[in-house]
Amino acid sequence: VWSAVDPLGADFDQENHIPQSDIENNVANCKSAYIANVLNGAHWVLLTSYKGNGEFYVNDPGFSTTTYEYSGMGKIVQYDRNSTI
Repeated sequence: VWSAVDPLGADFDQENHIPQSDIENNVANCKSAYIANVLNGAHWVLLTSYKGNGEFYVNDPGFSTTTYEYSGMGKIVQYDRNSTI
């Protein structure tokens, strides 16, 4: 499932609890894309930017929620650009 974005030029990098500071920097610099598990493992969202104070703006396909706190995220999947982009 995680390789479904390969045709878009993104490579699966890792799936774990990535440090908040790494995500803040990479999202701000468009270096990586992150999909975070939220709501105690029941839902996934795309992190779009860092709001501050531990909160990230998200694209949430299932709810009208626009932000989630880092502390409420479980697994986080990181995708990096590959050389074809």
